[in-house]
Amino acid sequence: MVKNRGAFDIESISKKLSFAPFKHIKYTYEDRNNKVGLAIFSKYPIINSGDRNLAQNNPRSIFADVKINSDTVRIFTNHLESNALSQEMLDAIDSLITTNPKENKTEYMGIIHNMKSAYIERAKQALEIHHELNSSPHPVIVTGDFNDTPVSFAYRTISNKLQDAFVSSGRGMGATYMEFILPLRIDFLLHDPVISSSGFERHQVKFSDHHPIEATFWFDNSER
Repeated sequence: MVKNRGAFDIESISKKLSFAPFKHIKYTYEDRNNKVGLAIFSKYPIINSGDRNLAQNNPRSIFADVKINSDTVRIFTNHLESNALSQEMLDAIDSLITTNPKENKTEYMGIIHNMKSAYIERAKQALEIHHELNSSPHPVIVTGDFNDTPVSFAYRTISNKLQDAFVSSGRGMGATYMEFILPLRIDFLLHDPVISSSGFERHQVKFSDHHPIEATFWFDNSER
């Protein structure tokens, strides 16, 4: 996600990523003081790009066709529906192991409602992304915050026929979201089988409530 002000405004990010001058940016939310959206930066030319409104929502999926020597890869980045749990809700979930759930029944029902609605939305969004991946004229790399785990319908639908860079070369649990009672892996780097990956890394920096991840990709018919 990118925004247009503060330490991570688009100008600051572009300056830090000066080695990747080609970019595709689509804002998903705008008001008088702020813009939030998705971005793809590349050191290779972007020859085509676009975005998708998932499940009749703001653009939550964008793509860029990147020309790498004689090959072209379509890179997707996505932000699936959030559970929209406030810090109070997260604290209530954490307290389940120490308190009587019946004492906070109304609050827990609100949490269940939020999560159920989000699961339904993510399922719709995942099916739409899956269709876009199958329609791609180029091999794909799929990135983003899925707001769901590897056992979820959303992950299994999007990752169908793709490989997971973490599975190929990651270590440990690979958790990217640490604010929950249990660490969760909800951010992913997936790729077409004709592309290989290595060196998956989760960076231990505190830019947000997610840890950034990276990996190296290459076409099997090219040099690394």
